[in-house]
Amino acid sequence: MRTIGELVEISRVETVVRLDSDQGCLPELVLTGDVVGSLSAVLSAAEVRGGVGGAFFVVGPFGSGKSHFLAALGELLSDPAGSDLSGWEPGLQDLAKQSGPMLAVRVPLVEYRAKATLEDVVAARA
Repeated sequence: MRTIGELVEISRVETVVRLDSDQGCLPELVLTGDVVGSLSAVLSAAEVRGGVGGAFFVVGPFGSGKSHFLAALGELLSDPAGSDLSGWEPGLQDLAKQSGPMLAVRVPLVEYRAKATLEDVVAARA
């Protein structure tokens, strides 16, 4: 009789996405309706603002994919022309290609005390 280990290959998967690492999250991003809507909002704002800074709040429950979304977005905005967007709908591809490149400042807030001001933390990381 075979063991489960002989039948199944288990891939090593990072269960926590850190914003300050280069994990290659963009190819793993699942384009649900919510994700497409959020990407469209951010990319449209980036296009309209013409390279001027902006901000968004990303809200969701624990484990909903906020960090994964932000890490993938950072990868995309850093190099939109070099990103593989072959599975994306054409309108979203166009928004992505027109949006950058931009400096994505990765700020893992778990490394800072609650008393630190967000402005100081972002400035230090930038």
